[in-house]
Amino acid sequence: MIDNPKIQIVLQRLLLVEGKDEENFFNAFFKELDIDNIQIIVTGGKRKLKGNIEALIKIPNFEDIVTIGIIQDSDDNYNATMDRIFNSLDNVGLSSIKQQGLFSSHSPAIGIFIMPGEGEKGALEDLCLKAVHSDPVVTCVESFINCIRELTPSVSKISKRFCAAYLAGKKELVSSVGLAAHKKYWNFSSPVYSNLKDFLFKLSHQ
Repeated sequence: MIDNPKIQIVLQRLLLVEGKDEENFFNAFFKELDIDNIQIIVTGGKRKLKGNIEALIKIPNFEDIVTIGIIQDSDDNYNATMDRIFNSLDNVGLSSIKQQGLFSSHSPAIGIFIMPGEGEKGALEDLCLKAVHSDPVVTCVESFINCIRELTPSVSKISKRFCAAYLAGKKELVSSVGLAAHKKYWNFSSPVYSNLKDFLFKLSHQ
């Protein structure tokens, strides 16, 4: 968490993510993209973002920051997530653009990316699953998930359950999206990551 006194700003470009799983995922993604100049900071869930941004600007060396990227899951409401991020930044006088993937022209330049994509409901898991849709394991998982939904129609967080079942079908078992990224299970060469890659390259070079 940003309010952890041990956290220090060591790079001039920051990526704020929700949790440890996302941190693991983007560390793996950065290796794939050969990006080494972005510091990842975990902010916690959506409801904690406002307070943690307030804490972030008080950390020594914050004035040296060049760019900040914020990535969060849309979950059930893309617009509400965008508004919450924008308002959290505006609350402390940080300027952003209320549009997916664009960076503001102020200092620091700030950009927002909401998973799985512009205007979409869902999360990081949904983006990862799109990248492996042709994997034969997916067909098996679809049958399993459909069976579960028939037995329990009210079951929630389908994409998270789908990911867990998909990873259970891999040769080496891992328990999370982030760890699976380090095993290269998510096919980072897929074009479904194009917009996300563009965003991260902007963050790295802005």
